[in-house]
Amino acid sequence: MENNGNSLLKTSLTWGVILGLAVIIYSLLLFFTGLWLNMGLGLLTFVIFIVGLVWVVKTHRANLGGAITFGQAFSVAFLTIIFSSILTTLYNYLFYTVINPDAISQVIEKSMEMMENFNIPEEAMDAAVEKIKEDTTVAKMVRQGVIGSVIGGAIISLIIAAIMKKKPEGTQF
Repeated sequence: MENNGNSLLKTSLTWGVILGLAVIIYSLLLFFTGLWLNMGLGLLTFVIFIVGLVWVVKTHRANLGGAITFGQAFSVAFLTIIFSSILTTLYNYLFYTVINPDAISQVIEKSMEMMENFNIPEEAMDAAVEKIKEDTTVAKMVRQGVIGSVIGGAIISLIIAAIMKKKPEGTQF
């Protein structure tokens, strides 16, 4: 069993990098197959994060001898999200500025198609497109990604910690 602080940082950093790279590779696969605007496939990123976080907590629990408190489980999950978010935020910046500089206009175009499919009146579509254009800048997307990762990561980490905590064998409370 390692020192708890070192084990926490080592596990979080290692799995944060692995999780971040897994999401980046998945995103690149979607991009190169032309499926990056498919919302259903995009939601699988969320599944990758949840499965990854469950695995991280399970791994850290094993490193701690089979027991983990709520606080330890939350800490390892949340730090993992922070480390993976650093990588995915950097990737998203590169995606929108270098890999696919036309991505924002493609997102707007896809949004318009979706609105047309829902028979939204043209005036409402025009207003929505203007709002999307205002809100869809690289800087705003990066900022929203970081904020969403921190807040969403905290919520997911709390839920996973509550489910995965495990008392040491032989304790009642």
